[in-house]
Amino acid sequence: HGGAIYNAGTLALINSTIARSRAHSSGGGIHNATGTVTVINSTIAESRADANGLGNGDGGGIWTGSDPAAKTSLYNTLVVGNDAGFINFQHDSDIAGKNLESGSANNLISDPMSAGGLAEGVDGNLLGDGSGNLLGIFSFVDYPPTPNGGYTPTYRPQPGSRAIDAGNNLFATTLGDDGIPGTGDANESA
Repeated sequence: HGGAIYNAGTLALINSTIARSRAHSSGGGIHNATGTVTVINSTIAESRADANGLGNGDGGGIWTGSDPAAKTSLYNTLVVGNDAGFINFQHDSDIAGKNLESGSANNLISDPMSAGGLAEGVDGNLLGDGSGNLLGIFSFVDYPPTPNGGYTPTYRPQPGSRAIDAGNNLFATTLGDDGIPGTGDANESA
């Protein structure tokens, strides 16, 4: 469970990249079993669930369990080019399991069919090509990831990518007391 992260508590992932992670079951990038996950200004790309191809996993990028306590929210985040399965049996799978929390905003998901309940244009979310079709990772970001001004390789948006200027600076803050960025409560910086 969880090729990069398995969560059963509280997790805030900010300004991070999860890439090329593999899980033999669900959640190639993040597996949120029973906790709260908030992802801000991050990229989850090229990760795979069910990497052994036994048909026992989904959510190549993110998987959220059905437990009522399991909650996943995304803000200004790219979830692109993730899948589930192995070789001839793989399929696109960015987000699976329980839907993302309402209010998740300004995200770009490459596969509209596995977008965690997000809708094109609602709360600034962008799905695939905008017309309900999958848009491959190469349409969004440069490949392979490179050190774009830092030591860690990251995915830089392609010229003309739907990701350019799609974020919201309101979410580029610290988390508030309520665990949500951009609500202006006492813990947030301006």
